[in-house]
Amino acid sequence: MTIVIPYKDDILSGLELRFALRSIDQHLTGVDNVVIIGTPPDWYKGEFKEAKDYSHRKQFSIYSKLLVACEMDSVSENFVMWNDDHFLLKPLHVDSIAAWYEGYLKDTIKGNHGARYKETIANTLQIIPNTLNYDIHTPCVYFKPSFRFLFDDKSEEVCVKSYYFNFCPDLVDVEMKDCKINQLLSKEAIKELIKDRLFFSTSTNGMKKPMIELLNELYPKPSQWEK
Repeated sequence: MTIVIPYKDDILSGLELRFALRSIDQHLTGVDNVVIIGTPPDWYKGEFKEAKDYSHRKQFSIYSKLLVACEMDSVSENFVMWNDDHFLLKPLHVDSIAAWYEGYLKDTIKGNHGARYKETIANTLQIIPNTLNYDIHTPCVYFKPSFRFLFDDKSEEVCVKSYYFNFCPDLVDVEMKDCKINQLLSKEAIKELIKDRLFFSTSTNGMKKPMIELLNELYPKPSQWEK
């Protein structure tokens, strides 16, 4: 199965992406190829296809890039969508990827989100008011024809995973507590947060010295997609 990573360069020059790829190489089986949609960092040596980013339209940019992937012959009919900040901690086969969710989307709108993402949540809830919250920091599997059908003529910002899995329940729903580390923490605190977890994620704010040191400990071996 193909791993598709919708990518936008950042001030860290793809450091999160580097460790996400290492975690795939180290722990994920059943992978045929990896394809980045967007402009990859200079150190990446795998397949990629350029695609546009739309200013202040993160979700639209994501599903536009995934639509590009849907038109590529090198991308499998069922493909794994994996973000550059998804880190796998244990062995996993692609066939075991579920529709992971945490609670209901309506319960997240009061959370610590920016105004644009709150608007995205509100747009999604207008369409599917009682949806589970599938938009947590884990990969998922999309089916090309279903993804095209849902997003080809779409233009508004919606929570992509939650929208998709309400109309295309291709995977088994499995509840999972999200783990997004977006602040400076000690290495010991991070280890405690990720203990016994399958995935965790970080952000620019969380990618400080303790986090980078721990990621190097967890994933010391360069992946096959690094120069």
